[in-house]
Amino acid sequence: MQLLFRSLVSAWLLAFSTVALAQSPDQENDLARRIQLFFDDLARLDTAALRHHVSSDFVLLEDGSVWNLDSLNQALAKMIGKPFTRTNTIEVISTRKRADVVWISYYNTAHITLAEKKRIIKWLESAVLVKEKSRWKLTLMHSTTISSK
Repeated sequence: MQLLFRSLVSAWLLAFSTVALAQSPDQENDLARRIQLFFDDLARLDTAALRHHVSSDFVLLEDGSVWNLDSLNQALAKMIGKPFTRTNTIEVISTRKRADVVWISYYNTAHITLAEKKRIIKWLESAVLVKEKSRWKLTLMHSTTISSK
């Protein structure tokens, strides 16, 4: 009887935690939208606007390099004035939420034109968002380029 009780309690806790971690489609869309807005400002080379999307301790891990907002802004500044366009598309794989922290994984596809040379780059990415003053902000992004084999 005690084993049956423990099994029922374990099953209930598992079901409850799964429901608590699940995101509604609206919540998932809002989180994906936060990431999309970050990439939209990145595409516009709008370094001031990027600051609104990230926490003060933001870190980007990009193919073995460690970036923060300052190093990212320095790289973007080199692009200002050049014939450059970029459009990113995000396809969410999964989201998980616990209190004021969210983990999201997604595919990111960028269509980039630089000096009339067009490229398509794809990444598998994950991000951690934290809630600061009622607003979700990126605190960590991890990006791995998907090779075009």
